[in-house]
Amino acid sequence: MTGASPSDRSPWRRREEVDEDMCLGVPGRVDEVWEAGGTRMARVDFGGVRKEVCLAYVPEVEVGDYTIVHVGFALTKLDEASALESLELFGQLGRLEEEPHTP
Repeated sequence: MTGASPSDRSPWRRREEVDEDMCLGVPGRVDEVWEAGGTRMARVDFGGVRKEVCLAYVPEVEVGDYTIVHVGFALTKLDEASALESLELFGQLGRLEEEPHTP
């Protein structure tokens, strides 16, 4: 057999070959909710950074609630204590200085 070694063909890469950046679901507080084209949308505050977020997956979320957001979509409702704890940990890690990614 010629060509690439089995390790070269593997779909799994060694740790040192993996990009260190990771997208995280970030908790934020819902400040405003509206409907746009039949889809519930919200303005979510991530510790001072406010972003427009789609609420299609969590129709129960209302103003004042916390939600986990990933790439512009709210994924789950989160209780305030858990959200504040997560925000504190992100702050300690320096992750909140980076603006959350949205499409």
